[in-house]
Amino acid sequence: MLKDSPVPKGNFEHLTSCADLFTSLFPLLEGWEWELQGKFRPDRIAYIKGNKIYFEIDRGTEDYGRIEEKLQRYIDYYRETRETYFVVFTVQDYLDPFGKMRTSAKERGRRIIDCFDAKNLPGNFMVGMHDQLVRDPDSYVVSRFDKHTLGSLKAN
Repeated sequence: MLKDSPVPKGNFEHLTSCADLFTSLFPLLEGWEWELQGKFRPDRIAYIKGNKIYFEIDRGTEDYGRIEEKLQRYIDYYRETRETYFVVFTVQDYLDPFGKMRTSAKERGRRIIDCFDAKNLPGNFMVGMHDQLVRDPDSYVVSRFDKHTLGSLKAN
């Protein structure tokens, strides 16, 4: 990115997180997109072993009401299309501008799973630690019910 680029700092960090995930998952990928899906655009879409996986790169900057809105869009999209897919929120530590921890990735992940519980979502909604997935694409992602690796997911 050029020094004088108009990309805002927060967006630059988000795009970097997306690129890091792509680089890590590249050996597993059959496809990678950033396309409109009905009335919303997931952060990224990956195709791994025949599965469509929507990624939401969560840096801790949005409130939980916004997370619930995203979840509702996925629910509505399923009702409209009956498409089989997985949704993975990757979570990161959220630091304030001075580098002080505001919310850990682990706590953020727990709170997002609480949002899954509140909406009684099935096991295809999951959370993964972003930094772990970037270091090792075989790291676990967890749902309300169990844990998987991205390569072990099986659509029903």
